[in-house]
Amino acid sequence: LPVAYVGLLLPVDWLLDRFRTAVNVFGDTVGAAVVDDSFSRE
Repeated sequence: LPVAYVGLLLPVDWLLDRFRTAVNVFGDTVGAAVVDDSFSRE
């Protein structure tokens, strides 16, 4: 990877990391809601 592309790669990776984090948090929230719903029915 040429050094000139590192300046472009870092902001793009930063933005994609934010999206990955949001998807991960959403998935954890849905999983917790499913578990909570299954235990509240018992």
